[in-house]
Amino acid sequence: MTALDHLVYAAPDLAAAVERVAERTGVRPVEGGPHVGLGTRNHLLGVGGRAYLEIVGPDPDQPEPAAPRPFGVDDLAAPALVGWAVATADIDAAVARARAAGVGLDDAREMSPAAPRRHAPDLAAHPAAARRPAVPHRLGNGRPSGGRAAGRPAPLVRRRPPVPRRAAHRTGRARRRTGRPAGRTRGPDRAPGRARTRPALTVRASERSDGRMKIRIGVGDVPERGAADDPGLGGLAADLEARGIDSLWLSDLVSAPGSVDPLVGMAYAAGRTERLKLGTGVLVLPGRNPAVVAAQLAGLAALAPRRVLPVFGVRPARRGDRPVFPVDGGRAEVFEEALQVVRALLTRPSVTHRGRFFTFEDASVAPLPAKPLDLWLGGRVPAAMDRIGRLGDGWLAGTITPADAETGRERILAAADRAGRTIDADHYGTYLTIVPDDAPERTVDALLTRLRADRPDVADPRDLVCWSWDDAREHLRRFIDAGLSKFVVRPAGRVTSRPAWLDAFAAELLPVENH
Repeated sequence: MTALDHLVYAAPDLAAAVERVAERTGVRPVEGGPHVGLGTRNHLLGVGGRAYLEIVGPDPDQPEPAAPRPFGVDDLAAPALVGWAVATADIDAAVARARAAGVGLDDAREMSPAAPRRHAPDLAAHPAAARRPAVPHRLGNGRPSGGRAAGRPAPLVRRRPPVPRRAAHRTGRARRRTGRPAGRTRGPDRAPGRARTRPALTVRASERSDGRMKIRIGVGDVPERGAADDPGLGGLAADLEARGIDSLWLSDLVSAPGSVDPLVGMAYAAGRTERLKLGTGVLVLPGRNPAVVAAQLAGLAALAPRRVLPVFGVRPARRGDRPVFPVDGGRAEVFEEALQVVRALLTRPSVTHRGRFFTFEDASVAPLPAKPLDLWLGGRVPAAMDRIGRLGDGWLAGTITPADAETGRERILAAADRAGRTIDADHYGTYLTIVPDDAPERTVDALLTRLRADRPDVADPRDLVCWSWDDAREHLRRFIDAGLSKFVVRPAGRVTSRPAWLDAFAAELLPVENH
């Protein structure tokens, strides 16, 4: 079957073309990515069903290419709809049919990105055929090595930020993530399609070879009773690493005694450990300069490679902290633009951004992370789920039930599909709060009061916390059944002894992890 994949709208000035489309449609296209070696980059806008509009223009961050830019970009004086692309499950048969109908197509060309991946076979054609034969692409050459054939051009590979479903160029990650044939996948970085009642949890690069999800359980703050309002962060980080615990998560609580800024705390803990992963749960982004945040994360990633796990939120957890993070505009709108700025700065050597809230000319941070950081988001309301699907790489929830987890995950998947993106199947997690056996009654009462106010829709707020280690294991099992695989466990209030609590955590919950 052959179907329209996308329309190509080319322009001599990409930024101006994007603004023009946003003005006329009322919808802002999302940034796609660079066409490495070809001197162009694109933005994407869904136009209904699985089709989308690709806006292509020169990439100022790349050097002048050796050959003319594709789609006749170099010859354009103004933006124009210059062509179209179709997708097919059998490129060779499609080429043969086109030639029989009198369409001048060259042979299919095998192309692959720098990393060995397989790509769905797609047919791409555009008006450049009037000047030279159109060249269909077969991305992923099928050779065991997956390497690029000498003299063949680099493919138009969509990496992070997101790319469209069934685009003419996509990576083979989606096949591993969904277990479906490459021509029917949700990738590369998951493409839009129908929402499913329950996504299949099949073998992925991030899972064990037996197909089970990678279950990982980290720890939030563990304050001790009677201790001074001292974070004691170095001791906590060392204690976690000594017990083989996966990660430490620091909350953004500006006014809380015994709390430190999570980015400062991560840097300190990184210097005291060698393997412990470090996350923010969550870092308030609106009200912070996104360029500074990107620079801080780049520095952390250089100091602690593959150990930095940023999670961002829209607003402070405590009402008293809100004056610390003022914004000029709606918080959600500021958040979304700030997140895009952070991602661009962490993935590109130079960024020029002219948005509604932020403007940067040739901004950069260094060193860029060797591996792009996954940017997770918090939230629970439907708008937050949609935002995660459109812009995030994962979800870290709080105060949810297993039923919330399943419906939230499905909503994120549906939003990612609509945006032409994918989110790794094991990038969904939540906090678990455990009430110690000897917790003071006033602590428990205060906790339940907060939960009733936060979740008035839950009949019994006691269902939102764990009342023993056995109960915590049962909660984990139910959340895992709902599709979550990453967890942050914390005690409800202060514990009698932090070492004893951590020993119990290691004995009771670490066996739930898989390796």
